[in-house]
Amino acid sequence: MNGHIELFGKRRGIVHPDLLEEIPLTALATTGTGFRVLSLEVSVNGEARLSRPLEPAALAALASPGQHPLSLALYLDEVGAQEFDLVTYHLRAEPVSAQPAAIVVSALQFVQIRPPREDAIRQKGGMGAKSEELATLLGDLKAAQLELLQQNFLLAHAPLDHALPVWREENTRVAADQKTLADKTAEARTYAITAALPVLVVDNLGQCVPLMTSAATQISAASNEPAAKAQGQALGLIIATEKVLHKFINEGESTPSEPKAANRDPFKDEQLYQLPPRAATSAGQLEQLAQAQSEVDKKLSDPTSPPKALAAEQAALAEKLAALAGEKKLEPAVQAKLEQAARDAADAVRQLEQNDPVAARSPATAAAQGLREATATQEAIGRAAALAALEPIRRELNAAGRLDDSAQRKAALTTAAVKLAAEAQQQQQTGSAEAARQLATAAEKAHKAAQKPDSTGAPEAAATAATQAQAALAARPQVLARATRQLASGRTPSSERPSPGPGDRPAAGAKVLVEMELGAQLAAQLLTDPAGRALASQLATELGHGAGGGTGEREPDAFRGKADQVIALLEAARALGQRDEQVRRFNPDDLDPAYRDAIDAYFEKLSRGSDRR
Repeated sequence: MNGHIELFGKRRGIVHPDLLEEIPLTALATTGTGFRVLSLEVSVNGEARLSRPLEPAALAALASPGQHPLSLALYLDEVGAQEFDLVTYHLRAEPVSAQPAAIVVSALQFVQIRPPREDAIRQKGGMGAKSEELATLLGDLKAAQLELLQQNFLLAHAPLDHALPVWREENTRVAADQKTLADKTAEARTYAITAALPVLVVDNLGQCVPLMTSAATQISAASNEPAAKAQGQALGLIIATEKVLHKFINEGESTPSEPKAANRDPFKDEQLYQLPPRAATSAGQLEQLAQAQSEVDKKLSDPTSPPKALAAEQAALAEKLAALAGEKKLEPAVQAKLEQAARDAADAVRQLEQNDPVAARSPATAAAQGLREATATQEAIGRAAALAALEPIRRELNAAGRLDDSAQRKAALTTAAVKLAAEAQQQQQTGSAEAARQLATAAEKAHKAAQKPDSTGAPEAAATAATQAQAALAARPQVLARATRQLASGRTPSSERPSPGPGDRPAAGAKVLVEMELGAQLAAQLLTDPAGRALASQLATELGHGAGGGTGEREPDAFRGKADQVIALLEAARALGQRDEQVRRFNPDDLDPAYRDAIDAYFEKLSRGSDRR
């Protein structure tokens, strides 16, 4: 054992920079060989801010074996700590042996900077109650993530063989707890959506989930130090969310000049409905880098490309890819492909630095292909997530249109609008650009409907926009089949359905009508024939009235005639799509240039053989 460091001080505390600018620390360093370097390592919200070596005079004493008491200080203004920031710190020492595996660290300790007054989060009722509940939940998530960060830090630096059963058992437990925390954070994000809280809150929590999941995977694989970085990033996002929520609650406090939070329109905050530029998001950066790497790959096959300029361009790309991969903000499947592409790009740089562009082409091509696969995976995952979110929101919008009470209708439309906006933001950050655009358009329509909930056709316009988004994002054969299945749910005669309880028969019929209404709305967007679209739209309106208990029939049997007509049109569209296949003809220009001569010679040989026959 190379040594041990015990760090004493304010291990767990709450401070405010105006009241306490210096945190005095004491430590006891024990070494059998002596330490040549000892430094104070400080992070703020998971981000490294300071690495300060001990004074030379104190280091001179540490060079000899034995126990060495130390006194040092942590200055909060030196690391730029602000309200709500979490400051973590530890001591790091290098023994005289200078072997990397011999690094000695103290336990991780922390303090949090809290504001002088916290009465805002104690509001009761209305939006304050929802915000207070989420604030409490964020505190629990933060405490749990910090605890797991400390435990993982201990596992990473414990002077134990990682193959020992006791280490592996504890490591497995921490990995499982980290995965559970990711699931709980996803639940918190869902709650923030339903509570119509700021989209930045929803977005931050959404970014936490893949980071926590990635950390759990890395811990399971005994990659504890890389996992600590992802844990720190997740912790920073939770704290940033806490700041946003605190500001939101403060703005909602009742004053003579400001309305209560419950009366605020969340869409007045531009962040709620305006998407950030795609190029500024992780997903957009991945798409740009994929395009740039493909261009570099093409240039490598061109012998006239300047070698030095090409090497510099590939080196810059490799650096950007490594930086994006290090952020770990993308979905795990996309992240894995990005990380491999970053390694391939770095390999291409090494070959170019050795003045070997021919050898560089293989890893550069692999990087380009990997990035294309990453963007395709990102698009597929994003569309799937958007479609999963749209289905329940469409139901909510349809239900909102059937509400008689204006205030309830407005609240329901606003909730749906906030959910759509939150999903759009998430797609813009890490998913599909098309899904983000479609969802943002639907969110805007739902918001406009909420502003004028009594206007004729306003809720229907919002529902139509969400249906258009679903039709645009789903593969046409699948969405045609879905609309057909939903409309066909009313084909079972009422006499053959399970007998409901007393008084439940209308509700049972209305449930089928809701499914049929969703299918008819989809059909109105999918059918290309104007007459068919009009028929499907009319059927959707009639089904909506029936499901809502208005003047229309509540039993699906009354709508079977029109429903069967629309189903026939949908099935015809599906059959036409299956027959409408393009035959790809052979084109020599599509072949890799390296193989064209050999293929031309092969076909020439075949033709000569045919002539001889």
